[in-house]
Amino acid sequence: MKDNLLETDVVVIGAGPNGSMAAFSAAKKGLKVIIAEEHPEIGIPAHCAGLLSVKGLKRIGVTPPSKAIENKSIKGAHFFSPSGKHFSVERNEVQAYVVDRREYDKWVASKAKKKGTEIMLNSKIEGFIQKNGKIEGVYGKTRKKDTFKIKADIVIDAEGHTARLLRQTRLPLPDPSKKVVAVQYEMANVYDIDSNFVEIYFGKNVAPGFFAWIIPQREGFAKVGLAANKRNAGKLLKFFVKKNPLVSERLKKAIIRELSASMIPLGGPPKKTFTDSFVSVGDAAGQTKPTTGGGVITGGLSALYAGYIAAKAVRENDTSEKIIKQYEGLCRRALGKEFSAMLLLRKTIDRFSDKSIDKLFDTVKKYNLVEEIEEKGDIDMQSHVIRSTLRHPRVVLTLISAIFDSLISS
Repeated sequence: MKDNLLETDVVVIGAGPNGSMAAFSAAKKGLKVIIAEEHPEIGIPAHCAGLLSVKGLKRIGVTPPSKAIENKSIKGAHFFSPSGKHFSVERNEVQAYVVDRREYDKWVASKAKKKGTEIMLNSKIEGFIQKNGKIEGVYGKTRKKDTFKIKADIVIDAEGHTARLLRQTRLPLPDPSKKVVAVQYEMANVYDIDSNFVEIYFGKNVAPGFFAWIIPQREGFAKVGLAANKRNAGKLLKFFVKKNPLVSERLKKAIIRELSASMIPLGGPPKKTFTDSFVSVGDAAGQTKPTTGGGVITGGLSALYAGYIAAKAVRENDTSEKIIKQYEGLCRRALGKEFSAMLLLRKTIDRFSDKSIDKLFDTVKKYNLVEEIEEKGDIDMQSHVIRSTLRHPRVVLTLISAIFDSLISS
């Protein structure tokens, strides 16, 4: 780094898939782009379960290479209530791929690099260069403690859930009270699993505030994890694997190959995600789905908008809020009603007791709501099926009963 100073059109903080998508979007418009990534290798540590919908990947214009796909045959999911009641949702066509997030992240970054993006590894951003309150770039340190500055017209913050740098702005943060702790094992010697189905488990004793999952990878391998609103998520996962009556027998010979952990924001985007010369994307902007915690598709779509508006602002030589606010406008038009519906469902389910969840399962099965879910469901764009299901009279009665029960128990 000559004189410890670099100049560019756009600097992106973080080389996760959303940061790389934003860089790709800006670079393909001819902008000079730099990604600053604090880790020595892209995709390490791995985050999230890597279950990505086929429709969602098409929406963001991504077709992962074969080496990044561990399972391309997911057609549905088995859902289990706290007492073991269950129903299944299935379609004839493949609905989702299971991807290796390490390989996927590297591949998305390579797409940005092919468009001319420079990627700086081992480069941790510590703060913003500011003049008269306006962000004009970033500064940081390498792992060797060398300092550097990057002057830029636009800063795109894709740092992840910590929102450490976002705190240095006056922008609102994603609701910190709505985060869950996610832990996951990658396991070998797992054979009694249907490779076409994801398994989802609910219950206060399983994963309070969220759910547990089993996601089949290639033959004999699976991702087994959960997220919870308590700090003892690791203990809950051990108990789920060893003691859960629906799971433990099938996993008793399984071997843990890898353990990963992360935080997932579930509160949706804050009221504002931009200011002069600056936008936030992905987990830093709360762009993860409140229902499932996934953020690769919703964050990726937002990242494409971020890169597009960054290019527009630079070309027009105007990086003020007047131009940058168009980023949030695009995000809200594409995802606003989706986040609203998913937040409504998340807030509703959070009030459910285990008994109420069992009642909801009974309602779904008794009134054959599975067909409606199969017909209208979309893994990423969930508003249509959520609103349709919540309008069903029996579901409404079940919800009212569940909320009443929660008030009594409180």
